[in-house]
Amino acid sequence: IKESTKPQVKIKNIKNDFSPVNEITKFLKENNITLKNIIKNKKRIAPILENYSMKVNYKGGTKKFIKEVINKLSKQ
Repeated sequence: IKESTKPQVKIKNIKNDFSPVNEITKFLKENNITLKNIIKNKKRIAPILENYSMKVNYKGGTKKFIKEVINKLSKQ
């Protein structure tokens, strides 16, 4: 058996500070979209939030993602 002379890298842990909820609330805030706007236009905004949560593979599910975005916006 021949040992490899090529350097090998093993990844133990990946630290990723990306929070989709924080990113989308920051985006909504920058574009002056308030909780009132979301409630008023929920049929247009809900599919956008749903699509975003699927694109970033949000682990909690789409409904949880939308609830967390609404909760975060209500606190600001």
